[in-house]
Amino acid sequence: MTNLNAEYFFQTLRYAAITSLLGLALCLALGVGPYKPFLALVEICFLLYFLHALFAKKSIPILILYVLVIPIIFFGLHYFVSDTHHHKESERNLVAFMAIAGLIPFLNLSAHLGAILRQIILFLIMSISLMQSFAIIVFKSPFGFFNNPHLACLFVIMVIILGVYYFLTNSKKHEIYVAYFLILNSLILLFYFSSWVGLCSLLGSVIIMIISKSNRNFYIVTWCLLVFLIGVLLSVDFSRSGNAEIENIVNSNSFSITDERLIIWKDSWQMQLESSRENWFFGHGFGGFRKNFSDHSSFNNTISFVFPHNFILEILYNNGILALLIFLTGFIHLILKLQKKYRSSQDIIFLLAIALLVSVFIFGFLTLPLLSKYNSYSLAFVTGFCVWVIMRRVHANE
Repeated sequence: MTNLNAEYFFQTLRYAAITSLLGLALCLALGVGPYKPFLALVEICFLLYFLHALFAKKSIPILILYVLVIPIIFFGLHYFVSDTHHHKESERNLVAFMAIAGLIPFLNLSAHLGAILRQIILFLIMSISLMQSFAIIVFKSPFGFFNNPHLACLFVIMVIILGVYYFLTNSKKHEIYVAYFLILNSLILLFYFSSWVGLCSLLGSVIIMIISKSNRNFYIVTWCLLVFLIGVLLSVDFSRSGNAEIENIVNSNSFSITDERLIIWKDSWQMQLESSRENWFFGHGFGGFRKNFSDHSSFNNTISFVFPHNFILEILYNNGILALLIFLTGFIHLILKLQKKYRSSQDIIFLLAIALLVSVFIFGFLTLPLLSKYNSYSLAFVTGFCVWVIMRRVHANE
């Protein structure tokens, strides 16, 4: 394929992917329209794009990893959207965010299309935020989250991070005002939900950005946000899990620990201590925690917990300490790689990637099982985005 044909091929795929992602985001955000054709087209575009890149570039081993990551993400995303038996509205809202997040890599397009696309994404984020605020004021509950403050807070945190990104990379005056609105509105919603899981997710991303960024003004802003979040976090009643049945069990048994997660962590660690040396190294296999935890639970089988709300304890019990070390090494390596890229290029998009990755990781860590569709697909999507950002810059430097 000649250089001219290759460039035309890439341009066509890029425009098709952008159009498909926009259609997918609109359909899912509004809850109407045939979203599956858009999803299928997105998958095809990304597959073709990276298969072509595999043969066009010299760095074959890295590109193979990249080519494998992207199809898996969208293959998983397809099943994530298709499975609508449980929490249909929650999935729709989360996938709407994921579709919008999928547009972020195209923000740096040099053509006129990049500026138009940036405004469209900004409009989508703002409209969805306004919809959620309206629902809370009028209906006393956000759209599509089934009164789950943690899931709602994850959505709000993503909007805060994207708002900060727009503020730091603004090219027009109105973008500053919109970014201010997104950040302020989302902080109010965060205070309204009072989800300590959501607050911890945002705290983690703020702390990692303070460590990564070396700008005096940025330090001041992030430290102010950190103090605000800590203040809100201290006002949260940790004994309130949002589940009346769990709260009644905790209160009736006079547990010394009143937080649901800490009780589960204590029981999980006690179960781990009873494991054999072989199980410490290689684990009990997938499903081991689900099978054995009922015999060690302080909730007396009244409520059946099938995961410990803690990735470390979950991987340690199911897969052993070797798998846990591999998992943590991979995650830490990705964070350090993004930090290194940011310090060498000073490109804000690396900070955005770090913030998204840390927030989604902490949220999933405290709320969901590692291999849950609600965690795996969103975490895989953000991880794939981080890998995309790193690889994109590597190719740009070649």
